[in-house]
Amino acid sequence: PAAVPQTGTMPPISGKGKAIYLHWTAGNHTSIDGPYHTVFTGDGTPHYKAPYTKQVNHTESRNKNSVGLSLAANPETGLFPTEAQLSAMSKEAARIATGWGWSCCDH
Repeated sequence: PAAVPQTGTMPPISGKGKAIYLHWTAGNHTSIDGPYHTVFTGDGTPHYKAPYTKQVNHTESRNKNSVGLSLAANPETGLFPTEAQLSAMSKEAARIATGWGWSCCDH
């Protein structure tokens, strides 16, 4: 996948959120469109679009106090997530969860 210059600044983690939602954009590997906090393009580059404390409309009726992370991919058209994207999203989800004080036994 072609590289897309990173946008935004890594949001600090504060407070305690209730959920991290993982999505795909239904676009191509370079598309950063959509109502997500962070989108990871095909080369794994994170594009920080909104602070994690800001409510954005990534998941119907589940946006309050949650974060939406998305992969620039669309498996329905054969544009599957890349290993770089999966790794980057996993690391960011772990950073958020750790920052919120979650542990392996939280339910």
